[in-house]
Amino acid sequence: MGRLNAMSAIVLLSVTASASTGLSNQASLHEGVTRTVFVSVVDRSGVPVTDLSADDFVIKEGGKDREIVGANMTTMPLRIAIVVDDNGTGIFRYALGKFVERLQGRAEFALSTVQGQHLRLLDYTTNLERLLAAINQLNTMVQSQSVMIATNQLMFVVALAFAVAALAIWLAPKPTRTVEAGAGGH
Repeated sequence: MGRLNAMSAIVLLSVTASASTGLSNQASLHEGVTRTVFVSVVDRSGVPVTDLSADDFVIKEGGKDREIVGANMTTMPLRIAIVVDDNGTGIFRYALGKFVERLQGRAEFALSTVQGQHLRLLDYTTNLERLLAAINQLNTMVQSQSVMIATNQLMFVVALAFAVAALAIWLAPKPTRTVEAGAGGH
């Protein structure tokens, strides 16, 4: 597996603004809140920069500098939710498999597809075999969807043929009979 060209870091910042600094009421509502911000840092050559500290970052909120209380390398995996909407073609399967393989050990994935409605194929997992099986299921769904579409089209043609036949029978000239009542009731 190739090396990723990015380094993830966690930057913790503490909002220490007060109403006297002239910030809006919304900003002052966040006073004392600590947030986590994920960043990737690379140099001009695309090589990850790994020796940064809190002093190397600047965070602004509402145009005002915020205090950064820490910066360090993350140890938690990424959580990536993938939603595939490829109109049932399965065209993204290969690239998606390579993407998942490349991030193996660094992320957990959830996989969903949109085929008329949202369908979750797999909840968050780091299990590569289960991920690849779910990705391969995209093709199976495409094949079964093609059969379903062909069946629906066939049923539409049959229903249309019955409707045309019923209309032809209804519009066809009706034979008329004249019944004459004679003497003797025969």
